[in-house]
Amino acid sequence: MRESRILERRHSISPPSIPEPGVPKPWIHCLIATVRKWVVPSALTLFVGILAGVLGLSYFIYGKRQERISFLAAGVALCVFPYVVDGLALQILIGLGLVAVPFFVDL
Repeated sequence: MRESRILERRHSISPPSIPEPGVPKPWIHCLIATVRKWVVPSALTLFVGILAGVLGLSYFIYGKRQERISFLAAGVALCVFPYVVDGLALQILIGLGLVAVPFFVDL
């Protein structure tokens, strides 16, 4: 008797209700709005970001081994700034500036 009730419950589960057309559920609406705001960066922007990260890592390692704070700080900044800066021209300018700073500022 008890097994038959369990089987009845399993088979009596109805599929989820389908919302009316044109009326999205609230969480889907928020998700769609969020996805529409995402901007996919160009391939060149991604390349500049990866190049800045590689240079930043090498500056960081060099600064740590030679105990030069300017290279260490520039390395950290080169690794972090592509996540904050949006736009190819600005990324290139800031990246070139951060690459040159340790040669002019010695800490």
